[in-house]
Amino acid sequence: MMPESATIPDAPLPVSPPSPVRAWLTLVRFAFWRHLRVRQMVLIAIGLLVLVGIGLAITTITTGWTLNERRARGSALTNRNWVKVVEMSQQAVPFTPAVNAQLQMTTFVTKGVLDASAFPNFSRWVFGVFLSFLMPVLTLAFAISAIGGERESRSLIWQLTRPLPRWSIYLAQVVGVLPWCIGLVLLGFFGLCRVVGPVGELAFSLYWPAILMGTLAFASLFVLIGSFFRRPAIVALLYAFFIETLIGGLPGTLKRCSISFYTRCLLYDAAETQSFSPERSTIFNPVSDTFAWLALIAITIGVTAIGAILFARSEFRDDL
Repeated sequence: MMPESATIPDAPLPVSPPSPVRAWLTLVRFAFWRHLRVRQMVLIAIGLLVLVGIGLAITTITTGWTLNERRARGSALTNRNWVKVVEMSQQAVPFTPAVNAQLQMTTFVTKGVLDASAFPNFSRWVFGVFLSFLMPVLTLAFAISAIGGERESRSLIWQLTRPLPRWSIYLAQVVGVLPWCIGLVLLGFFGLCRVVGPVGELAFSLYWPAILMGTLAFASLFVLIGSFFRRPAIVALLYAFFIETLIGGLPGTLKRCSISFYTRCLLYDAAETQSFSPERSTIFNPVSDTFAWLALIAITIGVTAIGAILFARSEFRDDL
């Protein structure tokens, strides 16, 4: 018989087997929180957003986004003043009823065109400045540090020793950085639109899906660039300026090699819901919105897959 003071040892707790899914999710969480450390490119992007917002605010307060306060070509008078001159001439000079009716119709139509010009003007700014310049810069601010930041902090080798396939490590870095890229671009675009006022709010409600899809495509590309170049910021900026800005604005089919082309096609399609057909659309020769969506999705998935394959086959050292 066992003595009364003897105790039976506790049975060992069951140990759950290691789960690759939990390990991968932990790596995603690690990659996500690592971007809380603000880097130089992020500060530059935020500063650029602030400067652009100040410029938009000055334009909104001074001349606005309509053509009312713009000077007529070859004249010192603004378009609004020209309309007033025509209205005053009807009172000062006796015209025939037919001429008066024609002048009234002309001024009425002119006022309508001038007042409705705010959305087209701001949309052209979105197409020319935000899409071609700001969106790539804001996206690369976080995306290039997905893998590149791990190399700089010398934690990449530690991650490669985890019991996970290399392609899954690359994918975890992509998933971890995407919320930051999307957040910076969409919140930045929303803030700029709010500065403009009701016209900007309308533009945001129409354009944010295209901006989101374009951000995903840019992010997948910039993560790839950040993985295999020692100076990814320089390479990404060169790509944004020369490929997206220059080639993306060329006539012909060469511009279809750029991500901004398909994003612009989606923006053009959204703008047409407001009876606004962007100028030079025949020269631009856009594709259908369905094709543009499929192209951006294919670019995002394809570039991510290429990056994962190259990452799995590459050798990395703990030195820079």
